[in-house]
Amino acid sequence: MKKNLIMLVICLGAIGCSTVRGERVTQLEALIEAQNGKIKTNIETRQSQINALNFEVAALKSELGALTIARDEKTKANIETRQTQPDALVAAEVGEIQISRLVLVDKTGKKRALLGVNDKGKVGLYLYDENGKKRIKLGTDENVLGLELNDENGKSRLRLQESKYGPGISLSGEDGKIRVLLSTGKNHPALSLYDENEKHRLKLGIDQFSVGLVINDKDGIDRVRLNEVNRIFSLKIRDGNRKVRTILGESSLFILNENEKPQVSLGGTKNSSFLSMTDRNGIDRALLGMLKNDSFLFLKDANGNQIFSAPKY
Repeated sequence: MKKNLIMLVICLGAIGCSTVRGERVTQLEALIEAQNGKIKTNIETRQSQINALNFEVAALKSELGALTIARDEKTKANIETRQTQPDALVAAEVGEIQISRLVLVDKTGKKRALLGVNDKGKVGLYLYDENGKKRIKLGTDENVLGLELNDENGKSRLRLQESKYGPGISLSGEDGKIRVLLSTGKNHPALSLYDENEKHRLKLGIDQFSVGLVINDKDGIDRVRLNEVNRIFSLKIRDGNRKVRTILGESSLFILNENEKPQVSLGGTKNSSFLSMTDRNGIDRALLGMLKNDSFLFLKDANGNQIFSAPKY
């Protein structure tokens, strides 16, 4: 616009030098007036458009505010409804998928997890490592719930089990054979150790009346028993034929023959102590003792006849 005015001024100066100066001035003034009218009309049109746009923006803001309020009220109502709905109704609204077998694979297509129910109704969850070895098993049937952990070779190393007989934990060696078993039974907790042949070698247990420790040989025969019953401790040692050969009490010791007959007895009380020796026929052959402040010794022959005593009686 400034450029046009400048051109008009230049033309006006040039026209002033001609003889038709008056006519040119009149024409230029008319041209300037027409140009100013056009500019005014454009400005008024643009202002009208701006006013219309401002009105539309205000209407959109009002509509957006109403939608926001409605959305917030609906969200609040949904939250309050879900808080008061039973879990079953919420689950029904979400929906459910019913399948009997679900397999998860990694990006290479290898099976990494399996959840399923077999034809007998047993439910199991299995987790596999990257080599396809089963490492974790969680399963249940009608009477037993168990968790099993395997090593990288697929051998079972740890089992946790719950059944009608009580919970139990077992630890196995690299060959998969049980080496340690911890169980409760029916109020009878016990710890058992096994050798590489799964022979029971040691058991520590508690029941309603006693506490006991049992040590077995490689054939599974209990050779040593340590018990506590009614606050009385005893130790029994058996031979390979399960015959008791030694009994140790709190204040007594008995050594027995292969027929479980005492041959040596050693004991004592508050006011006395004794040592007795018996032959294979059950005849007391020697008795050494002390009663209060007196001591004595008796010797007998094979027929039970006294052959010596001190002091003499």
